[in-house]
Amino acid sequence: MDEFELRINGKLVTSVPPSSTASGGAQGTLFMADYEWHPPEPGLYQIEVKPKDQDGRDGPAAQVQVTVVSAIAQLEPAIPEQLPTLIPTLELAPTPTSTPTQPPAGFGAPEYSVEKVYYRGTGCGPKQVEIEVRAPQADTYSVVLFVRVEATDSGERTAWKAIPMAPLGDSYFGYSLAVERELPEVFAFGSAYLQAQFVATDSSGAEVGRTPVDSQVIVERCSS
Repeated sequence: MDEFELRINGKLVTSVPPSSTASGGAQGTLFMADYEWHPPEPGLYQIEVKPKDQDGRDGPAAQVQVTVVSAIAQLEPAIPEQLPTLIPTLELAPTPTSTPTQPPAGFGAPEYSVEKVYYRGTGCGPKQVEIEVRAPQADTYSVVLFVRVEATDSGERTAWKAIPMAPLGDSYFGYSLAVERELPEVFAFGSAYLQAQFVATDSSGAEVGRTPVDSQVIVERCSS
């Protein structure tokens, strides 16, 4: 592996040589690199990283969507009074059967592009699920998606992960969740439920609505 190509919204930003390597176990050598990128303005950014070997051949690319709520154009030596926070601090419902702390008035039923996703292997099916939800129209500024996985056999759960969703218009918010990449803890399970909860906040970060914990997608290990 000779370098990583970094693209933002399809545009080549830079090529970065690997700064270090480590053992990837049965998958071979793990290459790592660092690059500091400052978004020019708030918005939705598609970040893609693609490895290249010394002969110029491309390896499989990795993508992630990032929603920047507020951007700092230039860092000053002095520490600002308050830095913008991307994810509000929210109290999570402790169990899937808990009643939301506030009635989910105005929330639509979550929509998932598939009922089952896979990790590992290559021949089983999708490894990504598109998630959409309609948020309450009044006062909603952003929606945070909380996700975790629960083993279907033992009931063991992973920690919650908080993800800002992208505004899609008409009070809809969406996110493309690549389970294998973003919830690698699922590797310890043969089969698991993907659990999700949606929390709407206003422009100050205060909660304006919360859905119950939802389990509609199964995650399974691919054996092929």
